[in-house]
Amino acid sequence: MVRTVARWVLLAVVTVAASVGLTLLGVPSAALFAALVVGIVLALLSLAPTAVPRRAGLAAQAVLGVYIGTMVHDDSLAALGPHWPIVVTVVVATLAISVLAGR
Repeated sequence: MVRTVARWVLLAVVTVAASVGLTLLGVPSAALFAALVVGIVLALLSLAPTAVPRRAGLAAQAVLGVYIGTMVHDDSLAALGPHWPIVVTVVVATLAISVLAGR
């Protein structure tokens, strides 16, 4: 139990430190990149937490979805113009494939 908590603390501390560093360097979406890189590095070193509780995983996905959604600008949506049905179709298809693959 203590080892599991220590791994989560390590993950959080290193991710925050990397996020701050990348933010200071002006990297866009610094927190997302930091979390991705830190997670990969810790997993390769066998220092990452071994399992994510289901509720925590769902909550994390929701937070990431909202975070990524806040980065969409109005001019990006306007640029879609008449092509929005194609984009929506691809998004829904991707979501459906992801859900079916996860079963």
